[in-house]
Amino acid sequence: MRPRRTRVRPRPHPYSGVVHNVIKRLFERRVPQLTGLYIVASWSFVEFIDWAVDEYALSPFLTNFVVTTLLLLLPMFVVLAWRHGTPGEDRWTKTDAALIGINLVAAGGVLMIAFSGQELGAATTVRLLEDDQGNTVERIIPKAAFRRDVLLYPRASCLRKLERWDAAETGITELLEPNPGNAQYRLEAARLYAAQGRRPDAIAELEAALAIWSEADPEFRPAQEARALMEELQRGT
Repeated sequence: MRPRRTRVRPRPHPYSGVVHNVIKRLFERRVPQLTGLYIVASWSFVEFIDWAVDEYALSPFLTNFVVTTLLLLLPMFVVLAWRHGTPGEDRWTKTDAALIGINLVAAGGVLMIAFSGQELGAATTVRLLEDDQGNTVERIIPKAAFRRDVLLYPRASCLRKLERWDAAETGITELLEPNPGNAQYRLEAARLYAAQGRRPDAIAELEAALAIWSEADPEFRPAQEARALMEELQRGT
């Protein structure tokens, strides 16, 4: 007679029940749902700010400021969702006020350090000038904080045309470091790399520029130039 085998049941992981309970509590308090709503609303707001920056010539630093602010406020939102996400009436306590205050103070400190000295308003200003005939005319000019970029871009372009590669690359790098989302600067970098025969670098810059211009009007000339250069480079591979 064969000995009877006893079936050994696998022991549950000691933390599996704890994890299950935590996840269940999170959904009961609607933390994932409310956090997802916050992320969607934040994304929509960032898209609006990005549109406003392009439409009304606002500071390019404004988008980064808004994104950083929304990320810094996310912990406060998650904690408040945990404390008040359960359906039904909840009382707000001094603890809630303290959490909000601490998060706001911490976020304000980080923003002051990260964006100190950066212009976050309009990138241009209106000046009244007198023309050669003595008439007073309005001129829209860049603010002092953005004049450096206005001067560096044509300088880098001229240096590229003069085949002064090192100086041109230095100029375009100085433009791109604080403005990685500027498609026009990336197009200029692609032109520089293409002229040097650095095809992979040029294609990478064009891909970045076209991704930024993905929703641009089909007749937008810089985007057309980027696509034409991309086709030329791809034919040469």
